[in-house]
Amino acid sequence: MRAASQADAQFAELSKRWLEGWLPLNPVAATQIGDHRFDGRLPDLSASGVTAQLRAIDDHITALDAVDDVELDDGLHFGMQSCF
Repeated sequence: MRAASQADAQFAELSKRWLEGWLPLNPVAATQIGDHRFDGRLPDLSASGVTAQLRAIDDHITALDAVDDVELDDGLHFGMQSCF
């Protein structure tokens, strides 16, 4: 088994940041995956709420573009590819 690369660590951190940022914006999705911190909330479907979701997506894509996917472990490489 090979040692985790910097790209592996970077992708793992981005994945964690994605969930921590996305789930509050999408409380129903959070509940569906078993995270009950946002139970009783609904997503903000106002113009500013949708703008926040789109900004989160754009920021995450920009961060993912900075990851050297060639250096990723095979399993993480598959995960990275499924993001696009």
